[in-house]
Amino acid sequence: MNVICKTCKFVNEFKQKHLYHAGFSNLGFLYNNDGNLTLTWDSYDSDYQRIVGKVHPWGLSKEQQDKLESVLKPAPFGGNWSFKNVPRCSKCHEPIGQSITETIYYLVFPNSLELHGSKEENKLKKVIK
Repeated sequence: MNVICKTCKFVNEFKQKHLYHAGFSNLGFLYNNDGNLTLTWDSYDSDYQRIVGKVHPWGLSKEQQDKLESVLKPAPFGGNWSFKNVPRCSKCHEPIGQSITETIYYLVFPNSLELHGSKEENKLKKVIK
């Protein structure tokens, strides 16, 4: 899938065939401050629910969002994970999409942390302080 930046016209390439819908997969997603990494996790992850309760990530209150952000380790590079962060163009760094507070659709950048599935190492606890 390609996303063309409206600002610089750069073609941002993604391995996915289309935008992913977080609700269809019961996943949460955040971007790092630089907007070039994606963190995804399962809405039913026990550590996630221990922190914010049994609420899907796109339905969290501001207080619940802040609580989750406060326990997350920084991204491997590019700053912290945040509900307000947006995906950004690889060339000019302008937004090429929206945050989870504005949309349920998301992009997965190379080297992102996709923490969902049945394997224990693919759980949110991997990024909890």
